Amino acid sequence: MRLAGKVVLITGSTKGIGRATAIRCAQEGAQVIVSGRNQERLDQTTNEIKKLGAKCIGVRADVRDMTSVEQMMDIVDGEFGEINVLVNNAAIVEVRSIFEITEEKWIEIVDTNLNGVFRVTKAALRLMVGRSWYNKIINLSSQAGKCGGILPVHHYAASKGGIITFTFSLARELAKYGILVNCVAPGVIRTEMVLDQIEEKEKIIPLGVGTVEDVANAIVFLASEEANYITGEVLDVNGGMLMD
Repeated sequence: MRLAGKVVLITGSTKGIGRATAIRCAQEGAQVIVSGRNQERLDQTTNEIKKLGAKCIGVRADVRDMTSVEQMMDIVDGEFGEINVLVNNAAIVEVRSIFEITEEKWIEIVDTNLNGVFRVTKAALRLMVGRSWYNKIINLSSQAGKCGGILPVHHYAASKGGIITFTFSLARELAKYGILVNCVAPGVIRTEMVLDQIEEKEKIIPLGVGTVEDVANAIVFLASEEANYITGEVLDVNGGMLMD
């Protein structure tokens, strides 16, 4: 098991990529903290992981609220005493043209997707620095963060592009603490957010639309000891959609 005994916190892990990642980490022997805003889904995911025989707790938290994030870290500290792997996955998206985007919607998307990564990372570092070597932070970006996307998702693309540069900067600063920081940039993945647009998108992707398990497998690799000499990288999981 590649993550045996590791404590893994995944934000936005009650559905989609986050949920698949939580399950894969548990299958690889990790102790998992599931985090999200929806209590019903939180309970469902936590119970599903427990059935696999893994230690798992669910913590309701809102990445838009630093107090909520700090309270989550207090719970994790009391239960596990450290975090070995942090997966910043929580995000929201809406398709809106530049003519339709309101200032309020722009702020909401960026605050959740980008500022949320900052808040959780900053709060989690007290449970990572000085605890053990080769701890990992894995941030979820998107192909939209690299090329702007194939749909009008300007606020989403901007937030995901910011995550990539934040990853680079953080990787340089945290290397001396033995914390590796990388980014996963999924392409078109079969989730609730894109179900209504999959058929159209599938035509332009060499390997077709991906699955949440495809992304989860990439995250598990970066979280494992197999990636102990990789930091400051963006791992594309897009089926050949972007080739650069």
